[in-house]
Amino acid sequence: MAVPVFADDAVASAGSAGGGAGGAGGGAGGTGSATVAETSVTVKGIKGFDDKKYNTIQDAYNAISHEVAKLAGLEENTCLDEAFNGLYTDGGKITWTIKGKQTYSKEDNEYLFTFGRAAARYNDNSYITAVNIIGGDETAELVLERNVKLPYDWWGNENNKMSASFSNLTITAGKDLGNIGTAPNFGYKLNINYNNCVLNGKFYSYWDRELNMTFENCTFNAPENTQYAIFAQGLGAGKFVVNNCNFNNYTRGVNFQKAKTNFEFTNNTIKSTVSEPDHGAVQITDGESFVVTGNTIDVNGGNAFLFHSAATNDKVTYTINEIKAPYLACDDTTFGVSDKITALGNIYNDTDTVNCMKKDATEPSKSAVTALQGVAQIGDKYYSSLKAAVGAVSDSATIKLLSD
Repeated sequence: MAVPVFADDAVASAGSAGGGAGGAGGGAGGTGSATVAETSVTVKGIKGFDDKKYNTIQDAYNAISHEVAKLAGLEENTCLDEAFNGLYTDGGKITWTIKGKQTYSKEDNEYLFTFGRAAARYNDNSYITAVNIIGGDETAELVLERNVKLPYDWWGNENNKMSASFSNLTITAGKDLGNIGTAPNFGYKLNINYNNCVLNGKFYSYWDRELNMTFENCTFNAPENTQYAIFAQGLGAGKFVVNNCNFNNYTRGVNFQKAKTNFEFTNNTIKSTVSEPDHGAVQITDGESFVVTGNTIDVNGGNAFLFHSAATNDKVTYTINEIKAPYLACDDTTFGVSDKITALGNIYNDTDTVNCMKKDATEPSKSAVTALQGVAQIGDKYYSSLKAAVGAVSDSATIKLLSD
């Protein structure tokens, strides 16, 4: 899924100890040798290092961290704006570009991607503002034995809005990692983006302050017996967007549980041959609003949607269309969701729209989510109101009424 960026055809040669021609044992100057995939790391945003190339992320860290430490230490010490701008050349942004396979080890510094600096703040005007990790070619892969940790900030600070971006990259959870995730210890509003990435594992997010998170054009692949591709929780507000992504063989799918967050789940495809029979591919637990449109759900068991009993926000609104699954929707909330749903133009393929599978059930029961069932049909499209169907019908089409 990762695609080439940064057209750079140079063959890697530089390491932390000054590179070396041909490595151990030398070689015949490379003349006539076979071309091999490059494994390299470059860093942008630190003065004096933009044109350097390293074999590993550890080599880059070892070369640069002492320069970062010279500025104001690696904890919470401060410096003047002039000194900060003298080291950080891109407004506090740090951009890593990797080619080939890199492993972020359990033994590495937990703040490796900020070169050991634990605090984002240097003074009230100067901050580390972003950590970007970019794949430099189609082989770029970051194996996580520990998760990327962002620098922390002061509680109550409103000046800095930290961002992290991952793009054109395969991200693989190490054997003992558990969940893939990105967060600091505490602090500021967060903006986190994953674009054109392959994620092998489960992504988990918990953040109690404002969080704006986006997954765009990503593919999620499940290790065996993995329930969720994305599980988002927390008390903070913000926006959580998943668009044009593919989800492969998770036993459930995605789970959204942030009562103050606006969720958009659009134009995605969920496919699974190992779905649990009593859950949902899209578990809508809690949120301020949900827009779930343009998705294809092709699973061999359970519901397309599960509205979970843990929901607390009874003022939530839902906009849902275009789905297919064995069963349509199960409502386990205490307040009922059917009258909060706007559904239009749904497409169902071999889907039972009347019944559902409740948690721990072995047989289907009648669904309370009548708003999704539709009252009219044109071709293979179902409409939740006759007015909507009349507005969509062409001269040669026929409207079929599904209820009185």
